[in-house]
Amino acid sequence: LSDKKEKLNDLVRNTFEILSHQYKTAHDTQLIAKAYEKELQSVVNLAFSSIQAIYDEAGLSDEAKKVEALKIIKKMRYAGDNYLWINDMAPNMVMHPMKPSMDGTSLADYKDPNGKKLFVEFVKICEKDGQGFVDYMWPKPGEDKPVAKLSFVRLFKPWNWVVGTGVYLETAEARFKDEAKKQIGNLRFGPDGKDYFFIVDTDMKMVMHPIKPSMDGNDQSDLRDQKGKAFIHDMVQICRENGQGFVDYLWPKSEGSEPVAKLSYVQLFKEWGWIVGTGIYVDDIAKAMVQQEEDIRNTLSRQKKLIISIVTGMILVVGLIIVFMATRIAKPIRETDAFFRDIAEGEGDLTARLTVHSKDEIGDMAKSFNIFADKLQGMVGYIAEESIEINSSSSSLTQISADLSGVAQDTLSKSTSAATAVEEMSANMSTVASSMEEAAANVNAVASAIEEMTSTINEIAETSEKARSITENAVQQSSEASVSVDELGVAAREITKVLETITEISQQVNLLALNATIEAARAGDAGKGFAVVANEIKDLASQTAKATDQIKERIDSIQRTTKATVSVIESISRVVGENSEVVNTIATAVEEQSVTAKEISQNVAQISMNIQEVNNNIAESSQVSQMIAREIADMNQASGKMNESATQVSSNANSLDFLAKSLNKLVSTYKFR
Repeated sequence: LSDKKEKLNDLVRNTFEILSHQYKTAHDTQLIAKAYEKELQSVVNLAFSSIQAIYDEAGLSDEAKKVEALKIIKKMRYAGDNYLWINDMAPNMVMHPMKPSMDGTSLADYKDPNGKKLFVEFVKICEKDGQGFVDYMWPKPGEDKPVAKLSFVRLFKPWNWVVGTGVYLETAEARFKDEAKKQIGNLRFGPDGKDYFFIVDTDMKMVMHPIKPSMDGNDQSDLRDQKGKAFIHDMVQICRENGQGFVDYLWPKSEGSEPVAKLSYVQLFKEWGWIVGTGIYVDDIAKAMVQQEEDIRNTLSRQKKLIISIVTGMILVVGLIIVFMATRIAKPIRETDAFFRDIAEGEGDLTARLTVHSKDEIGDMAKSFNIFADKLQGMVGYIAEESIEINSSSSSLTQISADLSGVAQDTLSKSTSAATAVEEMSANMSTVASSMEEAAANVNAVASAIEEMTSTINEIAETSEKARSITENAVQQSSEASVSVDELGVAAREITKVLETITEISQQVNLLALNATIEAARAGDAGKGFAVVANEIKDLASQTAKATDQIKERIDSIQRTTKATVSVIESISRVVGENSEVVNTIATAVEEQSVTAKEISQNVAQISMNIQEVNNNIAESSQVSQMIAREIADMNQASGKMNESATQVSSNANSLDFLAKSLNKLVSTYKFR
């Protein structure tokens, strides 16, 4: 049963490859663009054809053609309520069938909830490639909440129109869900190819049942088997708690047959809230288990007989081998034992060797021992020779240790004298360093004073420069003001000429109105209305003449004021020019003082650097003397240790002499030549 459960688990897990692929496609704008590319392009191309046909018509103005094209595109719909819109390259909205309030408005700053300037993106992709896809957020028709959308846009160059349409990702996702249901619904497995998969959602609605499609889309929360078990409810519950699990219930094998026990495995696909399941009938499992048990029983019976035969034969063969090997192995082992006893209890003859009688493991052991004996013989001979050499070397080592102790005592005495001299030199270095620090402090004080003076000179220079700049600006502004006032005078004279023309026109209008009044009087009652209008015109002409006279008087006043202003500005320009010369003189003097101060500062800085260099040299010398002192101290310590080492070497040499004599005595007990 566990194998069957594992198989159901694997089968459902395989369907998740389909679900994951469709879900990924539904949320990848590039994959959606690829899936909807032909559909969206065909819609936009159809609209393009309509616009192009109208554009090519003769006998209509350009504006009339645009109006006609907009009427056609505005009414176009496809796949329900999907529509097309048009904006220009500014971008401005030319026509939006769902949001006519946007028509004619600027879209340059229009952003979706994510801050994306979608219409600017439409323009960019059309400028670059002439057409393309853009993803953004936009509400569905009749709704206010923006949702994800992917649109295809194309540029109609003659009118700089961007024609576009799109698909909402929710709509695209529904399409990919349908594709997933279709693929999983077509899957079959089992010995007869009749076992299938089904899908319910977490709201207990049947998403897809390939055998009973009438259940699709319906609430199955109350669906129960013959025993009253709400198994759909149990499937949803176990997936909510654990994400997967097994549920047993009663279900018919085919339409109209009696329900039988069934075991289903279900697993939750969280991204869509779908529960995918499949199952097997328990009686099929029982039949398979009975058949499998019978097969196992027969196999075990055959294997049991075979094993008994094999074991009996092996026992006979092994017995014969044991008798043969015992006889063959015992003889060389006894010879080897006798050889070892001779080495251990006899004269220690290392020149003797074992005789090799065979090429088996015993023969290999004899060969290995003979090789070992060869090496041991050589080793003992070498030790005997070296023990004599060690005995001779230990005597020489004793004499060397005595000489080393004397040298160490002499080195200790001389290093103590050197340490005293180094301490005196270090004290003198400290005195010199203190004097140089005082000199450096005095130089630094001078440098600080010069820096303050330089800073003050720089401030004066900056102030002079600002004053010069302000003066130049004042001169320039005075010139500009003078030019502007001259232009104002010219404009006033031009206005005077225009007023004179207006006065002449008003006089002519007044004369015409008088003539009209006379003609109206001649016409009698028929001309009364015309007479009233003529009188009104006459009054307006009189008012115009008066207003013109008043404007002329004011223009004359402006011209007089302008002449006076020009005179004042010329006086200001002369004064500002004189001030500019004074400021330039100050700036030149300050610049000379600044150069002198910089030279003094550089000289003081050089002196300070020289003093610092001397200080550094003194510091380095002091460090060197301290280092020498430390090294002399280390030398003293090393001399003491060397003396101790010499004593230790002498002691070790005596011990080595004793060991060499003992080793020579031990080796002499063996025969190795």
